[in-house]
Amino acid sequence: MIAAMGDLLIRNVSKSVLDGLKASARRHKRSLQAEALDLLERSKVAAGDSMSEWLSQVRKPGLRAARGIAAIRQARDQR
Repeated sequence: MIAAMGDLLIRNVSKSVLDGLKASARRHKRSLQAEALDLLERSKVAAGDSMSEWLSQVRKPGLRAARGIAAIRQARDQR
């Protein structure tokens, strides 16, 4: 079964936020869209996902350790 997907358009993003997102995308060697989607998906933990659900995302096969550590630190800092 294929999950339903939607589109999201974000207007009026500040230059500093956009520049930071672009720099992060370059560091992770992915598109701006992929970087933004990753950030949105990882932010679900702040919206009430259980830690085990969040960890299953962070521990995806092929995920670099540094990226996982950064994700954990970001979630911790958002509390």
